[in-house]
Amino acid sequence: MGQWVNSRGGASLPAPASIAAYDHWIQKYGEERARYLLEVMERCTNNYTHGVLIDFDFTQRLNLREQVQRICAQRGWEFEEVAGDIGLLQLNVAAGFTPAMGRSHKGCGYPSNLP
Repeated sequence: MGQWVNSRGGASLPAPASIAAYDHWIQKYGEERARYLLEVMERCTNNYTHGVLIDFDFTQRLNLREQVQRICAQRGWEFEEVAGDIGLLQLNVAAGFTPAMGRSHKGCGYPSNLP
């Protein structure tokens, strides 16, 4: 998989995780649908300017800080780190949060035509 042109007109190089996801989608859905998913995911992040690591005690051993900083640097985003609040996470789980509730982000849609 090579470069592709993002909606801002610049060339984008996928992150290694994106390549793995793309390869999985090709196997599962075929190349045309995989490309569509990749375009949707790119659209979701086009307007982002910041990446935020929400740090919980139970995630500290995963060394996510470096990964998030690298993603931010690759995409030209500012990096921020905030302390996580497990109470808010528990509240969302108890309230029955679903992905449909998170669809309000401008420019980001979820593909509904895939199995």
